Amino acid sequence: MLIATNQNGGSVSRLSSNHKLTGGRNFPSPQEVYKKRRLAGIEKEDTQVAKILRTNETNTNSAPVADVAKDHSSFIYDRTLGVRYTKTAHYIPVTVKAIQKEKVVSTLKLFPGYGDAGDTHNGFAEINKSLKDYEHEDLLPFKTGIEAGADGIMVSHIIIKSLDPKLPASLSSTVHKLLRRRLDYNGLIISDDLQMGAITQYTKLHHTNADILALKAGNYLLLGGNYKNRIPAINKQLKIKRYQKSKLTSQ
Repeated sequence: MLIATNQNGGSVSRLSSNHKLTGGRNFPSPQEVYKKRRLAGIEKEDTQVAKILRTNETNTNSAPVADVAKDHSSFIYDRTLGVRYTKTAHYIPVTVKAIQKEKVVSTLKLFPGYGDAGDTHNGFAEINKSLKDYEHEDLLPFKTGIEAGADGIMVSHIIIKSLDPKLPASLSSTVHKLLRRRLDYNGLIISDDLQMGAITQYTKLHHTNADILALKAGNYLLLGGNYKNRIPAINKQLKIKRYQKSKLTSQ
């Protein structure tokens, strides 16, 4: 069983919610650590954090953040390393291996790169950037993470207009094919939280089920609550598919 948390450090530190678990330890952001101690500091910090997670029986972390934001006021900026694409690409393998060394699953996010997009927790966000630019920039940290053996990759809810102008990345088979075929990735693909504003707005507008679309797109794991309603809806869709398949076979 995967027991997961979102421990990035800085503003996203779930371990900080209960000081009894960590003795009141501070969990700085990757930016803070990198500015003071560079990659050696990153390796040491991520190793220690992964050890704490494992001690508390948490074996999966939604980290590291492989995104790069150019604008310091962007939503995702404080969660990034705060450097450009090439340096972020050098950072990702270091943190992936540090996490895995303590037998904790590492998860790159947020594919294919969040950039300076708005906050998808609150509603729709999109990027008008060419695939060519993505390949030369945002995909670099994901490529080095994949080469380092990252266990999982989380897909964002941003609409990447050059890839799929209609569907958020997490619900887009085009985006998932980019990850599988172009980047030759064979590990877990995980959706970002499907109860975030970008997805709830989309499903309400299009009268559709985000869980079904996410599974069809290629996600292996779905994030989100309200499992009492969501799991039966998925099972119902699977039964319909099995019935349709058996009917075609009998014909």
